[in-house]
Amino acid sequence: MFRPKLTRNWREAASGARDVPELRAQPWIEIRSGALAHDYPELGPGESGALDLARALSDAIVILDDGAARVWAARLGIRFVGTVGILIEAKRHGHIERVAPDLDRLAKLGFRMGPALRQRALAECGEG
Repeated sequence: MFRPKLTRNWREAASGARDVPELRAQPWIEIRSGALAHDYPELGPGESGALDLARALSDAIVILDDGAARVWAARLGIRFVGTVGILIEAKRHGHIERVAPDLDRLAKLGFRMGPALRQRALAECGEG
């Protein structure tokens, strides 16, 4: 699930990128509106909105890469996964053949990922 502001951010980030789907066209994505209900001082509106939405849903898994947002999620008992974890699961389920090219693309787009995380992902997927 995404909040409307996040879909605009997604479109802006995805402009010029290849193979980025239109979120509204995905049958498994639901877009919900809502005001921010809680104050998470260290977080921006995207992470805050994601946590608020997850708090309202009993079975949510939030995609979080921000360290402070992950701390909040753990504190609140919200399940989360990172972008690299999504790629690992995509490989496990046969949606992508290899994670290395996607990790390379993410790095070129400015995604911050330490060498240890990259190596762990590659090893877990039998690519390292």
